[in-house]
Amino acid sequence: MFLVDSRQLSPVGSHGGPSQEFHVLGATGNVYTVRISRNPHCSCPDFGKGHLCKHILFVMLRVLRQSPENPVIWQRALLTHEVEEVLGPLAATGNGAGTVDQSVLATERVRQRYAAITSGAAAQGEPGSTGGVVGVQRPVEGECPICYENLVASGRGPAEAITFCTSCGNNMHKDCFDRWATSKRSSGQTVTCVYCRAPWKTTAGAAAGESPGGSEYINLSQYSDAHRNAPSLEDLYGSNAYFILANNGEIGRRQAVRLHAAARGWA
Repeated sequence: MFLVDSRQLSPVGSHGGPSQEFHVLGATGNVYTVRISRNPHCSCPDFGKGHLCKHILFVMLRVLRQSPENPVIWQRALLTHEVEEVLGPLAATGNGAGTVDQSVLATERVRQRYAAITSGAAAQGEPGSTGGVVGVQRPVEGECPICYENLVASGRGPAEAITFCTSCGNNMHKDCFDRWATSKRSSGQTVTCVYCRAPWKTTAGAAAGESPGGSEYINLSQYSDAHRNAPSLEDLYGSNAYFILANNGEIGRRQAVRLHAAARGWA
């Protein structure tokens, strides 16, 4: 795991205590948000199920350099003075960039790409960058790259739902892309654009009702040398990887059972 970014939410002396946000690059290349405050929190699935997650431990032990014997690293709630002690070294810089051990930082390329994605600007020279504005949809015309049937815009005859890549702007049928995304996730791979292969992220259109089929997390595995040749879940766990994906909410449990049975030759 590596630290991608850190932002001060509230300084020492604030009502309710200080709060700092840490963006952590996980083992699969997903970026999870850890918040250290009076009520520590992480955006990962494990924390959502009520467990103390490894991302909070990473921040406490590696980034904030707390002792493994310090009970604050596992407590679900902290007193204000405990948060101030933990975050004290970061208070002077706000983002903590000058006080963090360089060995825990993600590479500059990863951090720059994350900054570009979260700021809504395409990184020049990176895969999937058009050199223009991220999120601009191209005209709906031509064929879907998956089914090779015509793309029909709304108002021009029978139309199917369309989704598009926020990196390159190309369009495809929503249903086709959903199947593509399910196939990628079921094999433990990152969901990417069919055209430019950039990690898929939710479009503004998706927020209005489209479902692009991507993950809720930003995935930077293709920009990280440490993740590029990392084994997939299927490499590590065989057909049991499907149950891990189902447990993470990436595929349905019935689908996991079917895929597991097919992989074992039981179907």
